[in-house]
Amino acid sequence: MDTKPVRSSEKKAIARYIDFVRAGIGLPAIWENLRGQVYLGNEEFLHRMQNSLGSEIPEIPRVQRHPEAQPLSFYSEREHEAPQAMAAAFATGNYTLREIAEHFGVHYS
Repeated sequence: MDTKPVRSSEKKAIARYIDFVRAGIGLPAIWENLRGQVYLGNEEFLHRMQNSLGSEIPEIPRVQRHPEAQPLSFYSEREHEAPQAMAAAFATGNYTLREIAEHFGVHYS
């Protein structure tokens, strides 16, 4: 069996892949735009895809079904009183009591 054609094709593919990688050096990583662990796109795309899922599918992890959580600073800036901000953050289901308490500088119990 003559392996030269296969080896030649493989060498060309490797060279093209090296060129592809070099062309991407210095460009922003695509992973910076990763949303919900599986979506590469803007917020509108993320919401459109998540809405198309319909009802809850237990096989899909929660973090992949729901929009990205707002940072806790969002709630502390939005609400004038810490108790309301903590309640709003907790109501999202994105944070544990411990995480919220640490952010607001109180004990979680």
